[in-house]
Amino acid sequence: WAGPWPAVPASDFTAPAARLIKRQALIFSGALLLSLALAWFVATHIARPLDTLTNYARSLPEQDLTTPSPPPARIVELADRHRDEVGRLATSFLFMQRKLGENVARLLGETATRERFENELNIARDIQMGLLPIPLSHAISARVDLRATMLPAKEVGGDLYDYFTLSDGSLCFAIGD
Repeated sequence: WAGPWPAVPASDFTAPAARLIKRQALIFSGALLLSLALAWFVATHIARPLDTLTNYARSLPEQDLTTPSPPPARIVELADRHRDEVGRLATSFLFMQRKLGENVARLLGETATRERFENELNIARDIQMGLLPIPLSHAISARVDLRATMLPAKEVGGDLYDYFTLSDGSLCFAIGD
């Protein structure tokens, strides 16, 4: 029949196509949500160790490196468990912490040695300056104009001098090196 009215309603033709489109949309949406969830899981699995290493690196300057302390177990675990870049990075951080501790200990030892040495030099300087003569009596200094200065090259010098009056009243000078 070739009339203006179709023999079968249009909804009978389009209903299966509409159901197919809805089903494909649900499948696509489910697959997209599943993919996003999987991507989020993988991203957090990758980022969590890096976040742990970042927090550890930020805590290093706040650590007391003067006393040896064991590294955090979570960092040692990362170094042992991961055989990829994360594990190598954790191993590098552990190496860095150990070397920083060794350097701080070495610097503390050198500083203590230097302070001891400087203290000994100051004591030797005080002893050497104590060996210098006392000023002449007023009776002698009225007849003699005498000035002397001793400046050590560093903290202690090897030179010395003295002057004193002899029993006959004459002035004696002694200079030593």
